[in-house]
Amino acid sequence: MPPGAAFVDPTILAARSQVYRLLSWGFTVPTTGVLSELADQKIWDEILRATGKLPKEFIIKDDMTHLQKVASGIGPSKDSKDLGVAYTSLFGPADTERPPPYETEYGQPHVFSQAQALADISGFYIAFGLQLSQLVKERPDYLGTELEFMHILMQKEEYANSLGETDKAAICADAQRTFLDDHLGRWAPPFCATLGKSNSSGFYATLGRLTLKFIDGECKYLGLEPQKVSWTPSPMTLLEEEEIGCPADRCGAEGCG
Repeated sequence: MPPGAAFVDPTILAARSQVYRLLSWGFTVPTTGVLSELADQKIWDEILRATGKLPKEFIIKDDMTHLQKVASGIGPSKDSKDLGVAYTSLFGPADTERPPPYETEYGQPHVFSQAQALADISGFYIAFGLQLSQLVKERPDYLGTELEFMHILMQKEEYANSLGETDKAAICADAQRTFLDDHLGRWAPPFCATLGKSNSSGFYATLGRLTLKFIDGECKYLGLEPQKVSWTPSPMTLLEEEEIGCPADRCGAEGCG
């Protein structure tokens, strides 16, 4: 769809929405309910039919099929526990070696810049009548949260179009473009590229590769070129750890101890 196009193909919009929903599930804590959804063949049949109608910008068929195979093979006991361990390892508390799944950790050198970015992200949610779940208790800049927001925006656009409310549909479409260009499209690709290399055949590595290719397709389809940002461990974190663990008998600073 060229930028500013008046006509939106409802089939493509619905397919894009379903992929965003799938990706947000993948980055959700792997509870029994989530795993049940990811392993549901009827859901996958619907998603694969829909994504088969996506335009040429979306080169995701192989990774989508691979993710289905990996997800369908996750059993109710050991496999699901292993996935839970992997989730905690990859997306748990941030450390200085593993890129975090949080937007404001990328390209935000100052704490005030991070606070500004968080406020902007939260402002998008509030503008569309959304608030963070009190059950999950996740940050607004978490990858799964941002992916779900894009899915909801497309649902709202679909609904507005079904009522003939083209002005409201246009607002939702513009919000998708802005959020992708200013937020999701800037930091998610670098994170997912790293995640995709973490394990050549694992669920989360496949999810990372699929998310990377899908967001790339989204940007091409919408005519966007988000400015990518990178992640580097915060030197302040390392300094604080050193200060906290600094025994007086090893410290040569004047007046210390």
